[in-house]
Amino acid sequence: MDRAAGGKKGPTGWSELEIEAYGQLLGALHRASETYRPAHGVARRPDWHDPLFDPGLNRTDTAPALRERYHARHAACVIHPAGGTDLLIHLDAHHGNLFTTGGPQLTLFDFDDCGYGTATHDVAIVLFYWLMGHDSPLEELRRFSQIFLSGYQKHAKLPPSWAEGAERFLSLRELEIYYLLSEVPPANWNERHRGFMANREQRILQGRPYLGLAIAEVL
Repeated sequence: MDRAAGGKKGPTGWSELEIEAYGQLLGALHRASETYRPAHGVARRPDWHDPLFDPGLNRTDTAPALRERYHARHAACVIHPAGGTDLLIHLDAHHGNLFTTGGPQLTLFDFDDCGYGTATHDVAIVLFYWLMGHDSPLEELRRFSQIFLSGYQKHAKLPPSWAEGAERFLSLRELEIYYLLSEVPPANWNERHRGFMANREQRILQGRPYLGLAIAEVL
C-alpha cells in the first residue's frame, strides 16, 4: 500500500468526516458484494466459520471452561441470521487496516482474511477493535456508531436484528483475541493489549458482555 494516500491513525482523534467516510466505505463494499460472484473456475473464498480462520474451536490446550465458552459462543453465532454466509466480506476491516488522509478519502487494505459472512459480522469487527483502544467505551460507542452507521446507511442497510447479532460476534471475537494474545509473551503486548487482557479471563468465565452491557442498551 505504499502508493495509497495518507497513513494509519490510532483509534482516537478521528474527525466526524473520517468516521462517516469509514461507514460509507464499508457500506459501499457490502453493496457491491451483494451481486458479486466469482468467475467460473475461480476458487471461492472460505466461509467465516471455516477452520482456516478458527483460533479456538479445535484447541485442547486451554481450560475446559474456556473451551466450553468458545464452543457456545461459536454455536450462538452460527445459528443467528448474522452468522450467515451470503456476502463476501472483509472480516478484518478495523481502523488499523485503513489509511486516512484526514478527510473523506480512505483506503482499506489487508484482505487476507476476506471470506463469506454477513454485513452484521463485518460491522461487529469494526466496533470491536474501535472500542478496544478507548478508556470510555460506552460513550465512544455512542459517538462512533451514530456517525459510522449514518455513513454506512448511505450505501447499505443492516437488518433489524443486527445489534443482537453483532453482540454475539463481539463475544466470539473477544475470546479469539484472548486466545491469540495469550500465546504472545506479555512483554510484547502494547498498551491496548494490556488493557484488553486485564481480568479478561474472569470476565469471559462470568459471561459478561464485551461492553459490559448489551449493544441495544448502549446505542
